[in-house]
Amino acid sequence: FYGETLQKLGDQKYKITRGGFTTCLQPTPRWELTSRSVTLNLEHYAMLTNSLFKVKGVPVFYMPIFYYPVQKDDRATGFLIPTYGSSDIRGQSLSNAFFWAISRSQDLTLLHDWYSQTGQGYGTEYRYVRGPGSDGFLRIYRLREHEAQYDDTTTPERQSYEVRGAGTQRIGSAVRARFRADYFSDIQVQQTYHQNVYEASRRQRVFSGSVGGAWREYNITGTVDRSEYFYGTTSSTVRGGAPRLLVNRNERPLFGSVAYVAVNTEYNRLIIERKSETELVDQSLTRYDILPRIRVPFTKWQFLTANSTVAFRSTHWTESRDPLGQQVDQGVSRNYYELQSQVTGPVLNRIWTFPGSKYAEKLKHSIQPFFNVGRISGIDNFERIVQIDSADTVVGSTTRVAYGVTNRVYRKPAGGGQSREILNATVGQSYYTDARAAQYDRYYQTSFNGTAPT
Repeated sequence: FYGETLQKLGDQKYKITRGGFTTCLQPTPRWELTSRSVTLNLEHYAMLTNSLFKVKGVPVFYMPIFYYPVQKDDRATGFLIPTYGSSDIRGQSLSNAFFWAISRSQDLTLLHDWYSQTGQGYGTEYRYVRGPGSDGFLRIYRLREHEAQYDDTTTPERQSYEVRGAGTQRIGSAVRARFRADYFSDIQVQQTYHQNVYEASRRQRVFSGSVGGAWREYNITGTVDRSEYFYGTTSSTVRGGAPRLLVNRNERPLFGSVAYVAVNTEYNRLIIERKSETELVDQSLTRYDILPRIRVPFTKWQFLTANSTVAFRSTHWTESRDPLGQQVDQGVSRNYYELQSQVTGPVLNRIWTFPGSKYAEKLKHSIQPFFNVGRISGIDNFERIVQIDSADTVVGSTTRVAYGVTNRVYRKPAGGGQSREILNATVGQSYYTDARAAQYDRYYQTSFNGTAPT
């Protein structure tokens, strides 16, 4: 701080005449406040009269009186600067907020918006940081509107709300909980009140939560998620799982041999809905799935690797499709075996060195040809299965052959940093003994969208 006259009023209190203050250290400060009179209480606040706010020496706006907190931790409880606006839909608007710095690791903001033409809204936002891997925020906002008219359009009396948030929380050393919310109750309000282009055009609302943990080779995860995508204001599709439980056993050697065994199990209450103004089509069902597999790797040569896998999969759905393709309340089960071999190589590598380069002291180009072959045993009830995702669209009695070449480029930064992949390009082709399998191959972006196989 500086001024023509500095008067010390106490141990930490000063009065400045025709001066100012800033927290910037540049010769021309990025910002500063100048004033005819400043009462400065160090590590607490500054009170200014007839003040100018400047950015890089350029005056931006004038304030007859201004209170500014100057705590060491840059966090202070108090009212935020109000904002004023005007629009054809909302009329005159005035927004106020109160910020409460609860502690160094959490804070709370109370929000209030007043609209002269439509009503008022209020809400709160809470943020916290408990430690590494434990932090989050939650914002809840409610809008109460009365009947209003603008441009020959009448909006009804209504109440709506919006919930947004995300966070992670460690529970002990092995368990972690997560949540995410991006939800609004009325899409018309969402499109009308948001001035941000992304928010005003957003047509999806979601919420999800999960709790998962790992104990030695076992992973257990429970999730709940729901996602709704709108087409217009009255039609939408809903997908999700409520709940979904995964219990997996990671790969471990089988009786000390060269073979590795793993088991994946799933319980999933699948949510599939299609809504319109006149009807609701509910295709929700429950799926049970278990997938044990044994893998035998060959890694004796650096330039050539191979993995052979044998797997058995058993799945049960609580609903199925009848001969006319309609979903009926009758369960169906499916069992099949899968054999697969994946060969990568011979791998060709070349390394370039660039002494003194800050971006990369070494660049590595790796050319990796691959050849994969797999066989799925017969599935005689494929047409009865309700096809929702890749777990439901396995075509039986099919052999798949895939081949191609992958190019990878790695960069190793100067100073002995870790190498990172900066480019990955693959050219490949697949062949199927049953053409239907080409429509459901998850390795291709054209799958699951009705594109005819070629």
